[in-house]
Amino acid sequence: MDWKLTLEIALFLLLGIVCALALPFLRERLGAERLKGLWKWACLCVQAAEQLFGSGMGERKKQYAQQELERLAPKADAQTLDVLIEAAVRELT
Repeated sequence: MDWKLTLEIALFLLLGIVCALALPFLRERLGAERLKGLWKWACLCVQAAEQLFGSGMGERKKQYAQQELERLAPKADAQTLDVLIEAAVRELT
């Protein structure tokens, strides 16, 4: 029996198992990092809207923050951006 071939097959199988386990973890981790980045941008957009428009004009400020976030993260869905904006407003006050 050729031990070199057996070792290569075993390493190939081990590599496949590691990749199968690591890929979901990396996807989840990168998703969390992306959400963290969106959160920071949402906070900045809400603060910028507050500075630009002052007190009152809540709907206009939200529209501004939504537009800026959509520009910064075009692949993010509107519902996620809306939730992030509302959470950033709550944190700001």
